[in-house]
Amino acid sequence: MGELRVEPLDLAAALTRVVRDLPGLEVQIDVAPDVDVGEEQAAAFVRAVQEIVTNALRHAGARTLRIEVSSERGGAVLSAVDDGAGARKLTVGNGLRGLVERFEALGGSASFDGTCGFRVTAWVPAS
Repeated sequence: MGELRVEPLDLAAALTRVVRDLPGLEVQIDVAPDVDVGEEQAAAFVRAVQEIVTNALRHAGARTLRIEVSSERGGAVLSAVDDGAGARKLTVGNGLRGLVERFEALGGSASFDGTCGFRVTAWVPAS
């Protein structure tokens, strides 16, 4: 019997589709060529970017958003920072709580910093 061939997910292309044609928000995405994530990890990154973009548009008043995905610490790290208002007193709502839960379910973590714009850092172990 023949093997089913599945093309690996192009994470950069998937993330670019999420941020395409956003009114009023310029998004730069950089995925390092050595990033190797499985389907579940890639889905977590896509959902995270959806949440990050939503927050940048709705709450931060951001005009620019920079998203980087790199290989670090035995896994893959997503770093996103916007130029918006930030949040000195951070209130984690359902969207950010869901982001944390998704990454923790994969053995990873997520953290937030609102002192200078809004920064999200999320990590998953290598698949």
